[in-house]
Amino acid sequence: MPLVTTLSGSTLLVDLETRDFEGFRSDILSTGGLADTYAPSWTDRSELDVGVALVESFAFMADNLSYYQDRMANEAFLMTAVQRRSVIEHCKLVGYDLHPAVSAGVTCTIVASSAGYVKQYSTLTNDTSNGQALTSFFLANDLRFAAAGTYSGLDSDGVAIVFYNATVVPNEVLGTSSGVANQVFELSKNPLTNYSSGVWGLDVYVDAVLWTRVDNFLDSDSSDLHYRVTIDEYDSVSITFGDGINGSIPTSAATLTSTYLIGGGQIGNQVAVDKLTKITLSAGSTAGIVTSITNPLAPAGGMARESINQAKIAAPKTFRSFNRAVTHEDYAALASTVPGVLYAYAFRGAGAYEERVVIACSGVNPVPAGTWDPYTETGTDLIGAVGDYLVPRKTAPVILWIDPVRVIEVYLVIEVYLLATARRADCVRLINDAINFIFYSENQALGRQVPISDMYAVVEAIYGVDYLNITRFQRIPNARKVPFGSNTDAAVGGFIVNPNTQADTFRLKFISPTTFEVNGTSSGFQGTGTIDVQFTSNDSSFKLTVTSGSTSPTAADKWDFTTGTYLANIDPDSDELLTLYGSSFQLTTVGGLG
Repeated sequence: MPLVTTLSGSTLLVDLETRDFEGFRSDILSTGGLADTYAPSWTDRSELDVGVALVESFAFMADNLSYYQDRMANEAFLMTAVQRRSVIEHCKLVGYDLHPAVSAGVTCTIVASSAGYVKQYSTLTNDTSNGQALTSFFLANDLRFAAAGTYSGLDSDGVAIVFYNATVVPNEVLGTSSGVANQVFELSKNPLTNYSSGVWGLDVYVDAVLWTRVDNFLDSDSSDLHYRVTIDEYDSVSITFGDGINGSIPTSAATLTSTYLIGGGQIGNQVAVDKLTKITLSAGSTAGIVTSITNPLAPAGGMARESINQAKIAAPKTFRSFNRAVTHEDYAALASTVPGVLYAYAFRGAGAYEERVVIACSGVNPVPAGTWDPYTETGTDLIGAVGDYLVPRKTAPVILWIDPVRVIEVYLVIEVYLLATARRADCVRLINDAINFIFYSENQALGRQVPISDMYAVVEAIYGVDYLNITRFQRIPNARKVPFGSNTDAAVGGFIVNPNTQADTFRLKFISPTTFEVNGTSSGFQGTGTIDVQFTSNDSSFKLTVTSGSTSPTAADKWDFTTGTYLANIDPDSDELLTLYGSSFQLTTVGGLG
């Protein structure tokens, strides 16, 4: 401890950095401490001594005061704050609000038995025979079916057949307007959740008239029917109305109601493909109209409320961009603030003034739903929501493209040797969970490589595993459209690779609207194929399918795809995300108890 010189000239051993009870007590009562200097005749150090009791009381109070001093110092700055309330208040200073949770969404296929309707708020639940927890989804819009048949993703009117993992609180009465400025009303339930399409899961009505949510009242005039939402550290939701100058005041005695979503989060992402098969029709639906229903893709987009660590990263980024998109980093930072977006990456497009923004969402299926037209600047679902958010913030001549993330499927084969005393079923479950956890979208990042050593580490750490061999770690090819082709919406996919697949880059080139040829950079000509028919390479080492869309390919259309090698550390591009689908993960075990 440092020596402290008193006014009388004597020296004391005092720890000036003492912050806790034991430290303060020791500074006073230890040998050579303050008590020995100022009260040398006091020598009793037993717990029964009144002086010791007083010292311990003062040490206790000093410990508490030190805690408050440290806490105030920490909470005074965004990067050192640890309390959610402090982070919320810091972010407000730069006009940034922490996002609520986001509900997972899923597009379904319905087989209708006849013409009729499926009404909004019909509920869809999953088959739990595989051990998954019961999860409920609700229908976002009324659906109409003009005739019996199979409807994949859209009803007869083109309305998306989309269900969301949340609970609806309908027509809750918030209260009655008093006619004064800056009225505040609270929702009775929480946590509020948004749609995975980027739309807020909250509608507020004043005498049955829908008002509009705004981030603030700076651009609101006295006639604008606007309100703003505040969410505190306990997830309580407050709705604030204007003062008659910035934002209208609800008229006196008007009834205020709200319909909103609660719940949501990541749990909806965990439902597997073709497991949402049980529907309960809401009032007004046509009885017996749904013969069967399923989800051809896994639900996606469910996210927990924004954490304080995420906010510490996102808030400074939006402040540095001044809510305007100029650099690539600005576009990516602003896109990532749209609820439902997990990752965003921006880069310059092939044409002049083109800016391309790639986004990914959360879940087993990280590909966001929706479309975006860069020329009309209109879109749908989450991709459209990102475009709508960026358009008023970009510079005028920029042509903005919003693209879904390119998912790179990984082919992984693992052979695990178990200890003789290990239960095989338990080990298989733990290994599957560990590997899938590595490739879960929230544990990845755009362009992030997954080293083989990560998989060895997590599997070897499982109790019962003796050792393992990873015999295959290879990317399943993802075709990339070569720029300056036509605007065809044909898709190249359905890749199948086998042990003979070479490491090469291949060019798929259309020689007519229905015929294409495949050439390898090293392996040369692989053969010709036709659209909508599976193509097999000349040595049968890989297969692929080109699926037609509403716009046919032209001779100018080209795609490139690369096949990887065994046990290669897969290096994705900055707009790609590695995923592990069940069909591409093979696990075998040797040993253990049956």
